[in-house]
Amino acid sequence: MERQQDNASDADSDLEELEGDIAKLDETVRTFLADQRGENDPSPAARGLPRGKGARGPRKAAKPRGDITARLSKVNQAFLSGDYSLALDLVFEVIRINAETHQAWTTLSSIFREQGDMGKSLSAMVYAAHLRPKDVNGWLQCASFALENVADDETGNLNTARLCYSAALRADHTNIDARLGKGLVCHRQGHLAAAISDYKVVLEHRPYDLEIVRKLAEACVDNKQAEAAVPSAIAAYKRFFDHERTKPQMEIMEAPWHDIGIYVELFASTGRYQEAIQESKSLSRWLLGRAAEEYWDQWTSDDREWDMDDERRAAVSNFTAGVWSPDSYGQSFPWDLRARLAI
Repeated sequence: MERQQDNASDADSDLEELEGDIAKLDETVRTFLADQRGENDPSPAARGLPRGKGARGPRKAAKPRGDITARLSKVNQAFLSGDYSLALDLVFEVIRINAETHQAWTTLSSIFREQGDMGKSLSAMVYAAHLRPKDVNGWLQCASFALENVADDETGNLNTARLCYSAALRADHTNIDARLGKGLVCHRQGHLAAAISDYKVVLEHRPYDLEIVRKLAEACVDNKQAEAAVPSAIAAYKRFFDHERTKPQMEIMEAPWHDIGIYVELFASTGRYQEAIQESKSLSRWLLGRAAEEYWDQWTSDDREWDMDDERRAAVSNFTAGVWSPDSYGQSFPWDLRARLAI
């Protein structure tokens, strides 16, 4: 319940910013329409735009009037024939008549995109989404488009993408694609606490998604309160490895040595050195096919399990030479793990 309240609070904060941006966009549209008409007073009531702040959202969409439908048909004909200049004039005429015509804004976005003006295309797309605030896919498409063109304006487009993901979550707080998208964008922006919160929600639904586990670990380590954040990454990795260990060996497509290294570093970063050593040895043993040799977990006086030969291992009562390939001991233990554990 507390996490849901926190998520709602984050979404509300982003939505306030989104609504402010929409209000600015409303004003931009009013100014544009006034310029087109040669008027100095772009009154909202006179121009077909919503009264007051855009934050209140649009009225319920109505079916386009017959004259609007006919004009939109001409817009589409001009667009499909490649006459973007004419299409632009025609679609602006529709917007001057009724600025809440959703199809006019989506078409305007397409025209700007064909003309190579991605910034205006995105603005029109966001305004169209604003006209249908409960359409999750509309917000997700806006966010994706912003990220596809992030090189044009990294700061602005990342901000727009985050706000659109938040709007999608306002429409459907259970949408995992929106939650993950918001988390990834927050991560890129350096809002690590927000990213961690979103990743944890996603992992409740996709606990064995290794890419998300990795992103969570990265965000936790980089977070200013790493000591408090890292345990959640450790728990996520443990859940992943516990699941992997239940699979037959042949189903493991690629040995996750890199992730074992990250897992070990997470323990070490919070001073849990003995657990780091224990987990690295246990997971390495499992990956090398010797999971049955659990007795090594009790052998903590030295690291003879990972010697290159059997000389010291032979002194351990449970060990029987030749049962497992010599390659499954010291020769196969990754050197980077050796260095980390000083083996």
